[in-house]
Amino acid sequence: MLEIVCCSPDDCKIAAASGANRIELCAALELGGLTPSLGIVEESLAVCNLPIIVMIRPRAGGFLYTEAEFTACLRDAEHVFAAGAAGIVFGFLTPDGELDVLRTKAMIDLAAGKDTVMHGAFDVIFDQLAAMDTLIELGLTRILTSGGAPTAMEGLDRLKNLHQNARGQIELLPRGGLTAGDIPALRAATGFTQFHIAPFEFVEESSCRANPNLDFSGVSASPNHSRPQTQGSQILEAVLQMQK
Repeated sequence: MLEIVCCSPDDCKIAAASGANRIELCAALELGGLTPSLGIVEESLAVCNLPIIVMIRPRAGGFLYTEAEFTACLRDAEHVFAAGAAGIVFGFLTPDGELDVLRTKAMIDLAAGKDTVMHGAFDVIFDQLAAMDTLIELGLTRILTSGGAPTAMEGLDRLKNLHQNARGQIELLPRGGLTAGDIPALRAATGFTQFHIAPFEFVEESSCRANPNLDFSGVSASPNHSRPQTQGSQILEAVLQMQK
């Protein structure tokens, strides 16, 4: 199972044509992923027949949200499910950085049997084994994780430990800096059969060519003369690696 991160309907079409099995759809990849607009969700579902898991994350930063932000998450989840999404990916933590059980359960209940995925927020939880046991009890579908390391390859030992302790009761989806070339080694070391990659490259965005030095982000510099786009070639390579 190869899950591809996409940020647009065009990305979804490229991923599907290149052999992906499932899509995680988000906005603002440079911020770790945020909730995409409903229009992006609807058009992505219209042009792609793969299961699409939609990111539910109202803002960048940590994963401790106000009541208003959490309510917005619930509303966004309702909207994307009504549009036809196969699932949602989200992460809610307490002020101490532990799993927010009540909010997580609320999202799982709202999903009503559709896929529910714990965001990479899982990787900042101190006791991941205890959190995983709780997520199993709550009925979560899968956990996105790099084993608490900057990349999945750096977190191999923790990933193996999580895999062993999961005992097949919950899906684990390795994330974090993975490339197609990492798949054989990661699979051999851990036994995982599904992988999460974000095969982007920057392509020229000609509309800003006249003045490429302007920064529209308002926060930090961004390459306004380019935009990220899914690389079909990387997905094809990953599909080949999965078949070995």
